[in-house]
Amino acid sequence: MQEALSFTAFASRINEIYGEANKKRDFEYMYSYLCRNNSYLSRSVLRSGSSKLFFARSFSWLFAVANKLEIDLGDAFRKKFPRVCPYCLASTCQCAETHRAPVNNLAVHAVRSELSMKYTLEKRATPELALDKGVTIISAIYPANKAIWNAFGSFYHFSRLFEELGEVHEAYSNYRKTGNIINLEEELADVTAWLLSAWGIHQNNASLSDCLIDYYMDNCPVCKKPSCVCQEYSDRSQMLSDKASLELVKAQIIELLTLDPGLNVEINDLVQSMDQAILTTSTVDAKQAVNSAKKILTGVEDAIHAADSVAARTSKVVSAIHSILASMDGLKSYWS
Repeated sequence: MQEALSFTAFASRINEIYGEANKKRDFEYMYSYLCRNNSYLSRSVLRSGSSKLFFARSFSWLFAVANKLEIDLGDAFRKKFPRVCPYCLASTCQCAETHRAPVNNLAVHAVRSELSMKYTLEKRATPELALDKGVTIISAIYPANKAIWNAFGSFYHFSRLFEELGEVHEAYSNYRKTGNIINLEEELADVTAWLLSAWGIHQNNASLSDCLIDYYMDNCPVCKKPSCVCQEYSDRSQMLSDKASLELVKAQIIELLTLDPGLNVEINDLVQSMDQAILTTSTVDAKQAVNSAKKILTGVEDAIHAADSVAARTSKVVSAIHSILASMDGLKSYWS
């Protein structure tokens, strides 16, 4: 069993791999990647794609941005959420009933002092907060998040996440003008909370620590170096599906239709999926199209019984498609 990863340990790991590279990057560049990977995360959840990969990338860029700003993300998160909601101060949020006012009728000006006291006690009791514990804390404070997700899907959750990402940029703009970093810390804590909540709900409280340790087991996942040497924007090729291979699969799939007109509906739907993947160069779209192709191939193979020329030709086409799919190593490793 792997040792649980703390906020501090993961921040250090990100700094070890990307610290030198990120010294040369400005906030806007890094913030754009934070937003981009969160958008891919949202899409992968909606389309049942490889969400663990995008969770790992989203948390990585979040910690990288915090490191860039010299913000201790673990401390920022614990100050904002010291096991209570920062608005109603309840251990299980009651903002719907109190309209975000404190449950103990505490004066508004005293709320920050109350949160500070709770943070100090929590920090004293547990100096290092594990990432998995962060998931547990947010899940306990906001159980309604899971209920809303289960009832209506992830739309609300990710709309709130992107709202907070927008507020991070606004807080950064204010920080550049005034030098006051407190609001920026709080907004990054909010993004952290929504990401932790999304992980807990979608991954059914699987270990976030294990996911991140595994993702960086071989150092930078792209260049494999302990101190990243990737060029700017060099990750884009990771996101591009193998268009030539998809085109070949599409052509072979269409040939299947000429051999078995009974597959008309399935083939036409699959061709549309292939066209979408080729157009968007999205690995999520490509994965869905390839999985659909594999499903159709299984059905075709089960139906091949006769030893006539059509069956032989069909079997040959099916084998050719399998060969192409097996050769798409870039996509295969990307989805794993």
